[in-house]
Amino acid sequence: MTLTPPVEPMLAEARRELPREGLLPGSMVAEQKPDGFRALLFARPGLVMLQSRNGADLTLAFPEIAAAASALGEGLVLDGELVVPFEGRLHFGQLQHRARRRGRGAAVAAVEHPAYLITGARTGSRVARCGRNAASQQVNGACSTHHPMA
Repeated sequence: MTLTPPVEPMLAEARRELPREGLLPGSMVAEQKPDGFRALLFARPGLVMLQSRNGADLTLAFPEIAAAASALGEGLVLDGELVVPFEGRLHFGQLQHRARRRGRGAAVAAVEHPAYLITGARTGSRVARCGRNAASQQVNGACSTHHPMA
């Protein structure tokens, strides 16, 4: 089965408190929602697309995410949270600024304020950036080995 954009992403649900351990069905876990955009990343030969939760194509605004997806060389769809760290925290304003840039401006912004796609509800959060897949295995080029927020 091949998923083709647009697809509706999973969305976070607000709760006053986290459920106690063992109360969620199966192996489900609860985790904090980062301050970002919900996004789907489609990657397969002939298609790389970063889709917003509303179906908008964000691929040209985040060329570093598209390049990492292209380097994977296999078909996959990742549902995650697109974030931009700035001055030691996730910064929604910087993310909004990045989302409006295209072309050379987007390429410069990708170097100055790189974006991350946080994924992995089943295995805990992982960061897919700069040629790293959900298991943090390097798949292309030299990349940072840790998240700048750590």
